[in-house]
Amino acid sequence: MKILVTGAAGMLGRDLVAELKLHHETVGADLADADLTDPDAARELLRRHTPDWVINCAAYTKVDQAESEPEQARAINATAVRHLAQACLDEYARLLHLSTDYVFDGAGAEPYLPVDEPNPQNVYGRTKLEGEQAVRELLETDAAIVRTAWLYGPHGANFVASVLRQIDAGQPLQVVNDQFGAPTYTAHLAAGLRAAVENDLRGAHHATNSGDGSWFDVAAAICELIGRPDHPLAATTSDRLSRPAKRPANSRLDTFSFEAATGFVMPPWRDGLRDYLRRIKRLAGSAA
Repeated sequence: MKILVTGAAGMLGRDLVAELKLHHETVGADLADADLTDPDAARELLRRHTPDWVINCAAYTKVDQAESEPEQARAINATAVRHLAQACLDEYARLLHLSTDYVFDGAGAEPYLPVDEPNPQNVYGRTKLEGEQAVRELLETDAAIVRTAWLYGPHGANFVASVLRQIDAGQPLQVVNDQFGAPTYTAHLAAGLRAAVENDLRGAHHATNSGDGSWFDVAAAICELIGRPDHPLAATTSDRLSRPAKRPANSRLDTFSFEAATGFVMPPWRDGLRDYLRRIKRLAGSAA
């Protein structure tokens, strides 16, 4: 199988290309290879590589900055996705598009099902939903949308890396304890996405590491796993942070349909965190 990964230089894209290359002919593409906001460039990219599958990891992910740059966010998260979906339709390629928990408002108490009604509360979430809608409109059921949440990995900015920097600098941590979800390790998600294309996934699904916790719980786990359980850590609330973009209080996603369709069960989030810290050589000896 030949697979084209867009956004291949990003945090998820780099782990995904590495995972896929072990099993399939894989090509990575990023902005230097094709500006997907140009429909001709998107079509030429597919004609050049003739993939069986396209996995779209390209995204504008600066959640707070999107509030002041809505057109830039929309160009990448919606317009470019429409062009890519049209190119897939024209060139007979299957598309798997990555989306986000931010399409939901986070007001529910239970994990969100793929069929639950979206209600994004910020620009990032709205533009990602527009991208989903473009995929559905053009490809109908002959495509897959996989929503994930709270991504981290060694190839990009993320919450875990930020916590480690603050610890290394001797700065006390103040972390929200009123947002709940599942931290998702890019290497584990990459393995799940390989299973998705190998099992001809279609429709909308959710894929995160299993279990859940608050951001405060994640920070506490990091301190424990790197052997710094006594590092100063205080809980705060989202309101006190006053960030430009509103975050969902509940980012839990129900992953049952993804597991049933692919046969792949994502590991618990604490296992993912441990694997990541081991990979970057920050795991304490007692936690290994």
